Amino acid sequence: MKQYFVILFNGDTNYGYAETVGKKVDDFVLPNNGQVKGWKPLRLKLKEGRCVDYLGSDLSCRLCSDPLKGILTSFASPEDFIQWLPVKVTDGKVARNYWILHFYNSGQALDKSKTIFAGDFVVKPVFSEYLLVNRHVFSYPMAGELSLFVSKPVMVAIKAANCSGIVFSKAAVR
Repeated sequence: MKQYFVILFNGDTNYGYAETVGKKVDDFVLPNNGQVKGWKPLRLKLKEGRCVDYLGSDLSCRLCSDPLKGILTSFASPEDFIQWLPVKVTDGKVARNYWILHFYNSGQALDKSKTIFAGDFVVKPVFSEYLLVNRHVFSYPMAGELSLFVSKPVMVAIKAANCSGIVFSKAAVR
C-alpha cells in the first residue's frame, strides 16, 4: 500500500512569515476550480525570521521556494492539476522567487465510505489508493488553500533536499 503525507508549516520561531505589500489580503482569492488567468506577480515582505522553502504568509496559500517547486513539479502528474503563480518575497535587501501552488482542479482523492464528514466539511480524510494511483502531489475538493498532500517518494525527496519550513504527518489511506 502506498503511503501519503500531509505537508504542514513548521512553527519554528526562527522561520519567517511573508506579508502582502501594496494589496489588501481580502483582494486575494484563488478560484476553487479553473486556472488563474492574467496573474500579476505579487510582492510580499518577509516579517521576522528567515526565508524557508515552505513559507507561511497572510495570504493563506501554499508558498513554495524554487527548490521545493522543482521537487513537486518533478513528481506531479497531469492528474495533479497544478498551476504555479509567481511571487517575490523581499527581506529588505534581497528579493527571492516564490511560487503559490494552486490546484486548479482538485480531482477525487477521498474514500467517501471511510472519510468522516460533518455535512460537507471533511473532519478526517481517508484517501482511496485506487483514486491516487498516478498522483503524487494533490489536494481534494473543499480541503482549503493550505492542504497539501504528497506520496512517500515526494516526502523522501523533500527531506533529502533539506527543504525547510516543513513538517510531515502521515495521512490515512484505504
